[in-house]
Amino acid sequence: MGTLLRPFMMAFVFLIILVTEAVRNSLGYSSLLADDFPVWILYAGVILMIFSIVFSFYIRERTVKRHEEIIKEGNDVLSLGEGEFFYQAPLYRADRQRIQIHGRPDILYSLHFNNTFEKWFAIIVPLPVYGIHLRSEQYDVKIRCNKLFSFKYRYSIYINGKYFGRFSNHRLTSKKGISQFLPFYVETEQHHYNVNNSFGELTTSIFKDDQKELLRGERSLFDLKKSQKTNLRGEKHEIEVIDNEEPAELWLAVYALCMIFKDKSSG
Repeated sequence: MGTLLRPFMMAFVFLIILVTEAVRNSLGYSSLLADDFPVWILYAGVILMIFSIVFSFYIRERTVKRHEEIIKEGNDVLSLGEGEFFYQAPLYRADRQRIQIHGRPDILYSLHFNNTFEKWFAIIVPLPVYGIHLRSEQYDVKIRCNKLFSFKYRYSIYINGKYFGRFSNHRLTSKKGISQFLPFYVETEQHHYNVNNSFGELTTSIFKDDQKELLRGERSLFDLKKSQKTNLRGEKHEIEVIDNEEPAELWLAVYALCMIFKDKSSG
């Protein structure tokens, strides 16, 4: 997502220069470019940027198709204990792409957009303006973006259509904002849930009121080797959900969204 801004802008600039030069030549004005500047470079630049845009859409469709094939194969045969989950983040994220979380039947998540404008904005501009939609046999969890342009993440969490709480981040000037690599939290009327991930650590935890650990996730270092579990490439996540008060799907959705934002900020 958000990989098309640069080729779009470069193609637009090249086209503006070409049109400007054509108009100036038709009116008898001198060129804005150097006399010995090879104009074919501008044409080549436009063609190259258009190819880059087309190729990005091709990779997007291919990625979605590949993950749908994996889901249809039903390869959820991993040996996982009670409360244990595993998933592999894709190398390239796309709208309509569903990612399987192993551990329970039919747990899938995908990016969530409130409308078509947000989807195309996210495809072109490298900003996290989307949320997450996680579904299982029993639960439907949506974390929806409330405000596109804000210094803070402003999201609402819904479980089976019912409002649960809000998802946001600590201010960078606060203690938790400075000390945490993933300075996110979930807040309800009764409780405060912090996402803890110190800088340099690959372990992420979610705590209730800074006391009770609800989830612990361990991610792999980035590599291009295929996982023996899924035969796919991408960052691997081994998760344990300890909470028995709220559905595991809630914390899996929060964890997965934090990982998406991690990749977006580091990319």
